[in-house]
Amino acid sequence: MLLLRRLFLGCFLTFGFMPQAFSDPEREMAERCLKDANKREQSSQILAFMTSLPTPPVVPLQEPEGLHYQTSSAVFGRILGTSAQATVLNDIEELRFLPYTLTGTPLLLVIRSAGAWTPEKARKVVSVAKTQENSISIVWLSEMRLTPSLKALAVETGGRAFEMRDLNRLVLRHVCSR
Repeated sequence: MLLLRRLFLGCFLTFGFMPQAFSDPEREMAERCLKDANKREQSSQILAFMTSLPTPPVVPLQEPEGLHYQTSSAVFGRILGTSAQATVLNDIEELRFLPYTLTGTPLLLVIRSAGAWTPEKARKVVSVAKTQENSISIVWLSEMRLTPSLKALAVETGGRAFEMRDLNRLVLRHVCSR
C-alpha cells in the first residue's frame, strides 16, 4: 500500500504523469494547481491521511490561515461528499454487529480488504442497515477492484463507494478549487 501511495503522490508531484482516472481538463488543472507548493503539500497531506489505517480520529491540516484540526469524518465528508457526522469504521466485520445506538447514523467504512466477506453477509448487513436507517459508504484502499457485493452494499443503503483512483481525483479537485 505504501508503494501505491508513493506512486500516486509521485503522480501529483512530477506533473508529467497523472493517472488515467483523470480526464484531460482535470489533468491540466492539476498540473497548473500543483505548481503551487502549498497546494502540492496540502494534497499530499490529505491523501496520506485518507489512505492511512487505522483512520486517525482527528486530522491536522495546514490551511493558508494556519493549522486547523478536523475530525476524520469531516475531512472525508468535505472531500468525498459523504456525511461529516459519519462514524468511521476500519474493519468490515464491524458491520456484522451494528448496535441500535448507531440507528440513523451514516457509516463510513475505510478498508483495504474484505477478508471472508460474502454476498450473503452483505445481504444481511443491508437488511439491518435499512431497518436501522444507516447509510454505508465505502472507501476502498486496495489495488484490487471493489467487489460487486461491496458496491451493492453501499448503493442499497444509500451510501457511496470510492476506490483509490477516485480519492486522487477528488483530493485534487478539492485542493485546486480553492
